[in-house]
Amino acid sequence: MEMNHENRRFARYEVPAIIYAPDLTSLCIVPIDISAGSFKAILDKEFKFDGAVACEFHVFGEVFENCRIRVAWTKSIETAPSSFLIGFAIERYDDENRLQDAIKGLNHLMENG
Repeated sequence: MEMNHENRRFARYEVPAIIYAPDLTSLCIVPIDISAGSFKAILDKEFKFDGAVACEFHVFGEVFENCRIRVAWTKSIETAPSSFLIGFAIERYDDENRLQDAIKGLNHLMENG
């Protein structure tokens, strides 16, 4: 179940990003918003996938490889019957944790102006 903003560990922000997770879907995943620990997106099917899958993030003009995500929750969208709102947890960042640092840096920038 999706958490309320007050209960979130990290704030969510709308930033341009694309995630490639070929073991999960052949489509690009474009997040609605992203935080230092998760993101959510609208996709055309519900995923029943156990465990984490490899992916790469394209965000802030950089490519972050060797990341892993898992489906945390899904919710059907009543107004669009073939669409699902899906929450993804980021299980592992790139090998140098540059993605985590970049997202946390954005969080700090947005919170402190």
